[in-house]
Amino acid sequence: MNILTLNQLAAQHPDQLIQQAEDRYAAQLEHAAALIQEQAKERPVILLSGPSGSGKTTTAMRLEQLLDARGFETHVLSMDRYFKPLTPEEQTLLKERRFDLESPDRVDHTLLAEQLASIIAGTPTALPHFDFSTNSSRKSGEVLTRSSKELLLLEGIHALNPALTGQSNHHSTRIYVSVRTRLQLENGELLHPSRIRLLRRLARDSRFRGCTLETTIQKLDGVELGEERYIMPYKHRAQIELDSYHASEPGVFRPQLLQKLEALPDNVVAQELVEVLRQVQPVPETHIPKNSLLREFLGGSCFHY
Repeated sequence: MNILTLNQLAAQHPDQLIQQAEDRYAAQLEHAAALIQEQAKERPVILLSGPSGSGKTTTAMRLEQLLDARGFETHVLSMDRYFKPLTPEEQTLLKERRFDLESPDRVDHTLLAEQLASIIAGTPTALPHFDFSTNSSRKSGEVLTRSSKELLLLEGIHALNPALTGQSNHHSTRIYVSVRTRLQLENGELLHPSRIRLLRRLARDSRFRGCTLETTIQKLDGVELGEERYIMPYKHRAQIELDSYHASEPGVFRPQLLQKLEALPDNVVAQELVEVLRQVQPVPETHIPKNSLLREFLGGSCFHY
């Protein structure tokens, strides 16, 4: 879609623009759920991956709802549970911005492999919890017991990496979610999808993670390098690809981010985003449904993150 058409809809029929975007993504989820259902007996595991800001968490929970409604009880498990606490040496490197936060080595490979095998076998499994605020792993108090007819959905940036989840082609349905659509700007250039994901991360991190916009932008090089090293090489393993772009989101993010980004005049990335947001018609955040993927970044979701 080009930005002129987008703005016309946003100005004249914002609710229609929002609904079209929501329906478009809902249709993709329905298609994915149908395929998972067809393969459920032979493939009880669903592996869901995607880069930062792609909307993995909401996608996983909405797929869970759809599959439950189809009679396939589904358990969502986040790979974040299996992070290892940073050592004092790693914390020092992190402060010096010399530690790779995107590396699969952050995951406790052994524990993840053991628990996946246990869950798939139907053995009661006590799940861990990783506390980012205290950099610690502990027992969550949750025990997952999967029956033979139930599904397991594992979501995380490394979910398609066989070094972590095994050579699971024969018993898993594999999904890759990201922003794929390229918005055509006023000058005819196409906005790279990674910039939409960055807008999402800026909104989320500033609202819920105590990060300034500058901090999130400073992390961008490391995040993108991690995507190239650790996510993209395994994208080909996915059987299903979902485009999480919502045509309403540039306009939704404009009121929240534009002035804050304009206050960073010496930041090249910030000014690039400023030029994009200045071109889009604002869209009221209050009109976004509670189950929308965008709520993962805006807040006000019916889901618990």
